[in-house]
Amino acid sequence: FGPDGKDPLDFHNPEHSERVSKLSREFLEIVRGVDPALVSDRDVAFVELEGLAHDLVQEATVGGGTMRKRHRGAAIGNERASAERLLQELGRYVDEEGNPVFPLDGPVSPNDPETLYEAAVQDIGATYPDFAFGAALPDGTKGLKVHQPHLVPQGSLRALALATADLRGAVGASDFSAFQREGDAEFRELQEPIKEELRGGVATIPAERRAKIAASILDWEKTQEGFAKWQQALFEESLAANEILRRSEKREEILAALRQRYGHFDDNIAAAQRRAEGLEAKFGFLREPDAQQKLIGEKNDAPFMSLLEEVGYVSL
Repeated sequence: FGPDGKDPLDFHNPEHSERVSKLSREFLEIVRGVDPALVSDRDVAFVELEGLAHDLVQEATVGGGTMRKRHRGAAIGNERASAERLLQELGRYVDEEGNPVFPLDGPVSPNDPETLYEAAVQDIGATYPDFAFGAALPDGTKGLKVHQPHLVPQGSLRALALATADLRGAVGASDFSAFQREGDAEFRELQEPIKEELRGGVATIPAERRAKIAASILDWEKTQEGFAKWQQALFEESLAANEILRRSEKREEILAALRQRYGHFDDNIAAAQRRAEGLEAKFGFLREPDAQQKLIGEKNDAPFMSLLEEVGYVSL
């Protein structure tokens, strides 16, 4: 989480991984509460570890005034590296006789023929995100589609739990503020140049650059409604496709329980729309360099600072 554990990232930080770990366990517990045969104690214990470790490695290309570019690819990028880091740590533990506590070539659980090594790589790999901007939704609208191409129908329930918790945990929950905070944190993390500029002081940022920063914030907020719509669609798609759930005689009961837990997509979609519209109405004028120059001439940084604070740039 950050170089050598220093300067933690805004979104991919220990708090995020702890939340994914907790929600992944909760997901499996919901399934087990309906069909105990599908989830073992070992599945629950292992998915907690995977949740904590799924973002351990956050290599990226930064600098040069451009957005932060993560090293991507479930097989070669941060997801694979994070799984390898977890497996390396697990391999350190041996019992009094020197035998591995976590045999990497042994089965991950009674329900799964995969080895522990294979499971970690494939489960964490399922969280790898890909992006499609302006992707057409089933209702005919378009939105930011952040999907997980390695979340496959034949994957484990652990993989489904991790992928759901990672992308949809806050979007489907009852507290819109959690979804809002995550979206704002993701923006700050991606927009590394803005943070660097603010460290130099707002007074050093010229009007034209302020206008571009304001536009990037407002445009990002507009993407959150479409993002949430896509997560709702992908939630249903991933549940319907999972082969383990499809084989369960209690499939419909499991789906009903999971839908109840993640039953607030519509509320959060509407809230995201309201927030974007409200910010645009209040701060849209900051998109214009002339308006920014006028404020600078008046020594009035308050409107620009207020917009920055809306997305969490409070301490800079």
